[in-house]
Amino acid sequence: MELATFWRLLVMMMLHPGLSDIYALIIIAAIMMMNVWVLVSAAPSSAQEWRLSLSQLPVVGPLFTYLMNHTWVQLSLKMLVAATFLLIMAAGVFGTQIASKNVATVLTWNIWWTCIVFIVFFVGTSWCGICPWDTFSNLITRQKIWLRSKNRFRLNITVPKKFRNVWLAFAFFLFFTWLEIGFGLTEDPFNTAMLCLFISILAVAGMLFYEDRAFCRYACPVGRTIGFYSQLSPVELRAVDSNVCKDCKSLACYHGTDTVQNCTSNLVVGTMKESTYCTSCGNCTKSCPEQNISWRLRPISSEAKLDARPHMDESIFIIGLLSTTMFHAFTMLPVWEPLLLGVHEFFGSVLPIIFSFTLILIAFIATPIAIFWVFAKLTQIVWQYQAEQDAKKSNAILVNTKRDLSIAKLFSGFAFTALPLAFFYHLAHNLNHLMRENTDFIELLGNPFGFFAKPLNMTEKHEQMMSLVIPQDVVAVVQTVLMVIGFWITIQVIRYRGYKLYQATG
Repeated sequence: MELATFWRLLVMMMLHPGLSDIYALIIIAAIMMMNVWVLVSAAPSSAQEWRLSLSQLPVVGPLFTYLMNHTWVQLSLKMLVAATFLLIMAAGVFGTQIASKNVATVLTWNIWWTCIVFIVFFVGTSWCGICPWDTFSNLITRQKIWLRSKNRFRLNITVPKKFRNVWLAFAFFLFFTWLEIGFGLTEDPFNTAMLCLFISILAVAGMLFYEDRAFCRYACPVGRTIGFYSQLSPVELRAVDSNVCKDCKSLACYHGTDTVQNCTSNLVVGTMKESTYCTSCGNCTKSCPEQNISWRLRPISSEAKLDARPHMDESIFIIGLLSTTMFHAFTMLPVWEPLLLGVHEFFGSVLPIIFSFTLILIAFIATPIAIFWVFAKLTQIVWQYQAEQDAKKSNAILVNTKRDLSIAKLFSGFAFTALPLAFFYHLAHNLNHLMRENTDFIELLGNPFGFFAKPLNMTEKHEQMMSLVIPQDVVAVVQTVLMVIGFWITIQVIRYRGYKLYQATG
């Protein structure tokens, strides 16, 4: 089959209807009202918002404490997820290559990758605590899952300073997006299994050669996506009583104990303000002698508004999340095929069509980053002018505010505004997948390898796509609500981040 023909068939299978005009108008009207509210509202407060420790709740508090300080629940989930992961790889290699009849593609793309964004919102980075790649890495290199190991079968090389960032994770994220959409990975059980195996090899190699969880912190695209999205989650893992941490001499949450491994993310719970790099491994909760670490509730997006510290690599990754989510949705619209084929024909159809796809993907990634940079520059100009005018009015000597108003600082600070947009747009987008790409899961569990299965014809595929679990109008309403919530939280992040940056200029 010619690659161009393959693309046409893939596009036909991927087409999803967008929101109708009425829902789009509702979203636009809501955005306009939010903007008016921002103009007339008072400046936000930078005071810490409320927190509620789950371990201190009546009735259920003791249950949370028990679950956090005993390993059997987490270990059971680790084993279950690891076994499922092995099933996925086996089914992808040895099972049918009909995507809808193979548990590898259905579990990986239709269920796990679709639902993981919803999971992050409710339980933060908890997925990382049961991640199969980490389980296999520990078993192979340490022969332990969470206990401290005396095994020295690791080189423990310190990660070079130039790689202590998320640039590598962002590169992998873009590469996997390129594979997923560019080569129809969601419709390919064998290559889905190969991708899972490839990431497993990376995770094992990272733990074998480097200290702690180098792959998780610096290179895992899934973990970094979860980490950034967790800044919006209403749950966090923190100290119950900060005064207990101030008096702590052992720092067991950081160093571990004789039996419990140290924090492989190098975090001290008593001073931790961000969940981005916490992998919810449970080492700190089990090592704390005072049992002073617990999950707690907080306002949605409080970390993105107040606590998260901006860095350039993280900012690019966050904007990249928004760009790739928009790109995913764009490839499911009717305009996608004419654009792709038009770019392909522009180059005389000499180069492979994947080249045209790559150019469009790069443009989608680069354009929002460039737009953010331009607006950071405009903000710098306006604020610099305002600072000069204020200095003239007060007859004060103008301090070098250009240093405080650097484009890099403004860009990285305001990049957090892309996070709620990306997250809630991602939720709305994945909801469509979840409702449309349904399959007979009971039948699939009975025959996970899809032996003797027959493929659906185009009519049956269309009927399956149109047979939603809930009515289309309900899906549209929920998507509209999610988009409005995303814009509302974005407005909040802009207010808090903007006020904080403006205060920093004096």
